[in-house]
Amino acid sequence: THEHVIRRELTTQPGQPFSRADVIRSQRELMAMGYFNPEKLGIKTDVDPATGTVALEYEVKETRNEKVELSGGWNPSSKQVVGTLGLTLDNFSVRNLLRHKDWSPLPSGDGQRLSLRLQSTGRQYQAANFSFSEPWLGGKRPNLFTVAGFYQRFTNGESAGADGFASLSVTGGSLQLGTRFRALNRSLAFTLEGSYQNIFLNGYQDIQLDDGSTISSGRFNNLYIKPALTYNTIGDPFFPTRGARITLSAQFTPPFSALGVASAEDSNPYRWLEYHKWRFNAEYYIPLAGKLVLKASAKMGWLGHYNSAIGTPPFERFELGGNGISSSQAGFVGNSLIALRGYDEGYLEGSRNGGGAAFSKLTMELRYPFLNTPGARGYLLGFAEAGNVWKQAYQFSPFNLRPAAGLGIRLQLPMFGTVGFDYGIGFDKPELKGQDWTKYGTFNIVLGIEPE
Repeated sequence: THEHVIRRELTTQPGQPFSRADVIRSQRELMAMGYFNPEKLGIKTDVDPATGTVALEYEVKETRNEKVELSGGWNPSSKQVVGTLGLTLDNFSVRNLLRHKDWSPLPSGDGQRLSLRLQSTGRQYQAANFSFSEPWLGGKRPNLFTVAGFYQRFTNGESAGADGFASLSVTGGSLQLGTRFRALNRSLAFTLEGSYQNIFLNGYQDIQLDDGSTISSGRFNNLYIKPALTYNTIGDPFFPTRGARITLSAQFTPPFSALGVASAEDSNPYRWLEYHKWRFNAEYYIPLAGKLVLKASAKMGWLGHYNSAIGTPPFERFELGGNGISSSQAGFVGNSLIALRGYDEGYLEGSRNGGGAAFSKLTMELRYPFLNTPGARGYLLGFAEAGNVWKQAYQFSPFNLRPAAGLGIRLQLPMFGTVGFDYGIGFDKPELKGQDWTKYGTFNIVLGIEPE
């Protein structure tokens, strides 16, 4: 990591009065970067009584933060190649891209993020994603710049020319700008995202509308802006021991029906999606006895509409259940996928037929670290959580939730990121009453990223 990338995160600067709070804040910022081993982060202070000055020295030890996905195989039933190829560089350097002598072993050191990913399960699913982020646009202030693009297609496995062929494809891109405010020691950040998605639905799924009817085909355009405000005092991104992260976001499309672009009488009133979508996420970490840490979190979301004659749009809904990252859930069309351990995807009624317009989820989690080496880190966890999703926003009831509890493990491995699994038991499954308790449980696998 280049020295200027480290120095710009420090709140202790030469010539300033010494402040222990600034030293602690700087230490937390270095941990939050994710480039260094938090257990090896040290601070040396050399006080000179004669001049009344303090020499500060921050000691850091680099960790590998590249993430590589590489898997492949042959599906004999469909006679197709399946696989994933992905690369994520969290400390990328565009400046060093053409300077091969500065690669180690890839162009890195400027704190930029580059992500490339290709995935295919044969005819059923193909995806391509790209994103690039510069956290200090211009180099003077923490101004975020992110550009991203993606393509994704789901099919029923039939060939494209077959009579029974059904598909869902999405092409889109986004641009995001953001900044961290000087107030509250740069713990408060604001981002503004603009995005466009073109969606083509061809009989792949029946999405239930407010009046009980369904829509299964058509072309749709999703154009929106998304402002978000985040307060973050968490240091170590993998295993936080204290601090909080609170995010409030809103997502708006233009009121196309008021502008005369869309109407409830149109053959496809959702050709231009119109809606407003609100999200609230909060998580808080408390150190307990020894190395034991308690995580408490709450997540809620609402999807509303401008025109009651058109109602809730068929996309941008909430799906609760499963591991929150399954490719069988059409996440890139805008639906928010929220994991609920102990319940399979599609089990909750509100998640079926396209998802719901409101959700609530509460979680308590105990974590204990058992591995901390330069090559890997890990912790065990026990959780109790509850959640639910509702078809329409007015049905929202934040404490009418489906409870679950279980155990899990997380590992942070070089080149792979976060991996792990959870076993959760969902207690609110009345159709299983009287059956063996193991019927109530589900396994969730975590690969690369922690699901929401």
